Amino acid sequence: MVVTYYSTDSFSSKLYIRWPELDLDMRIYDAETDLRATTPLLCMTITIDNIATPTYHSDIRGVPAVDHAKIARFKRALQLKSSVTLTFTVGMKYSLLRPPEEVVSLLVGLTGWNLSFFTRVSRIKSRNRRLGSKKEGPADLMLWEKDLESGQNRRRVAQLTFRSQGDSEKQWISGTVNSSSTISASSDADATISICHKARGALLDVVKMTATVLDDPGHEPKATRHRPTHNDEQSELTLTFQDSRFRLEFYNLIENFKNATAGHSSTMMRRSISSGQNEPPRRMGSYASSEISPSMRVTTSGSPAF
Repeated sequence: MVVTYYSTDSFSSKLYIRWPELDLDMRIYDAETDLRATTPLLCMTITIDNIATPTYHSDIRGVPAVDHAKIARFKRALQLKSSVTLTFTVGMKYSLLRPPEEVVSLLVGLTGWNLSFFTRVSRIKSRNRRLGSKKEGPADLMLWEKDLESGQNRRRVAQLTFRSQGDSEKQWISGTVNSSSTISASSDADATISICHKARGALLDVVKMTATVLDDPGHEPKATRHRPTHNDEQSELTLTFQDSRFRLEFYNLIENFKNATAGHSSTMMRRSISSGQNEPPRRMGSYASSEISPSMRVTTSGSPAF
């Protein structure tokens, strides 16, 4: 991942190493605007933790032209555990129901997943046949979608993730949404959804978009260190939204996803028994751009990883 810093007369870039396991902390708050404004602007910050950056930096400039005989060299390079915070202006207050394009494009380039929905829920009540029920405090809700291709077949998958705003060691919860998932509205602000493969962990594996646990979080993550706590049973989550608008938007997105995947499955079944030509299914629309708005503000922090 390369982040470019723009100033009035110059710009510079910084390289970050992205591990499969990240911690994404997304916040929405009021921007500093004129107090007389009737509709204040909102800003959205994305803090990306558990990334790394090398300590060396080389910038060779030839005057007046580039001297290709000069080659940057370094004797030793250390790796620093770091973080980066990106700030976006997202629009008028109380109008945010979908993530802005710039944020979606950034996360597609970073994770390969499309962020379809983001909001904060004030309460999560989970129910499981084996583990019983449990209530948790405020959390950020993220609905991710992605197209998976296998030969000429293409299918849409969806993951639901929550990042707790409490002090829990396993602050991430994830689960899979599929065509058998159910969703219902129990009140104006509450919705109950069923998910499978529920998992909890300290970080988010952005390749599979599942919560994961690392044995040694201060060092380079490895695939053999994954120990997510998950099960294949159906789990029910009752979510309390800010108001009925956010609950209705989430409800409609889940229903649309279920209808699309159900229609895709029936189409593929008809094609498998047909003797006609195998026409690949149509790709569902998603943000695929990796361009990042140059107007965003960036702050970074770092500490030695070893």
